[in-house]
Amino acid sequence: MNREDVLSKSRYENKKGDERERLLKYQSYSISFAILAASLMIVSFLSYLNVIHGKIRMGEVTFSLYELTLFLLFEFGIIFGLSRFVLLKKKVSLIWILISFAGFLMLFLGIYGVGHAG
Repeated sequence: MNREDVLSKSRYENKKGDERERLLKYQSYSISFAILAASLMIVSFLSYLNVIHGKIRMGEVTFSLYELTLFLLFEFGIIFGLSRFVLLKKKVSLIWILISFAGFLMLFLGIYGVGHAG
């Protein structure tokens, strides 16, 4: 390879930014999603303790702030686990998916009263 070939290949590889920039971008995504999840957990906990209150109406259904934040946390857990499993092939991510999905089902069944007598 001559000098021009090496420079051409380097420019092509760095077309979307160099490796350091890509790493920092992915780290910033991770940090922002961790902060989002932590914020949802705090709001969920405070609403569970009745420190903060709120109702959200979606169509014919009304959710408490606690139910909505739990729903978003479980949704986040499912998507987080799926993306880590698909992209990184981390089998431990299946645990995230299962726990989040179980929580999602418990929340859904609790909200809509499926399986409850009366």
